[in-house]
Amino acid sequence: MYIVKYIYLATALFICSTLRSQNDSLCSVSINSISSAAYTVLANQIFCVDSNGIFTGTITVDGGKINNKGIFKPKSFTFLTGEFNNYGRAALPYGINIDSNKVFISGEKAFLRANGSVNVLAGSFVNHGILNIRDTLTVPLNGFNNTGIINCRNVIGTFTNHSNTGIINKTN
Repeated sequence: MYIVKYIYLATALFICSTLRSQNDSLCSVSINSISSAAYTVLANQIFCVDSNGIFTGTITVDGGKINNKGIFKPKSFTFLTGEFNNYGRAALPYGINIDSNKVFISGEKAFLRANGSVNVLAGSFVNHGILNIRDTLTVPLNGFNNTGIINCRNVIGTFTNHSNTGIINKTN
């Protein structure tokens, strides 16, 4: 009986470690220390900052995906199309526009600061963490989901067709 349990446990650990390595191998670029380099993330590419990584360079996302689990603090951030997933700490050098070709996700226990306005014009916006916006949050008719905390100076839009079970603090 104990041998069966150990075999089951060993098999489960092997499968989990295999899945973990497969997920890590999906990254086109993986930052696991300090990097201040310049990157362009194109379609079908994934730029990853792991939990030990710190990114402070310049980055353009043009169809690709950013997965941040560490510290993402670029000097310059150009978000043309694609996906931004924050599960760590992020500080954007200025505001950001989320339109129909963009997905923006800030996960549970994540922290993000935008040094400007966040304009959710279309696309998909999900916040489960803490989002500090220096200026205004603009929300669209659809596509806004907040279960976390958003701090901003002003809010433009209504929340009638949105999922907002979180907190939005307006500070003047």
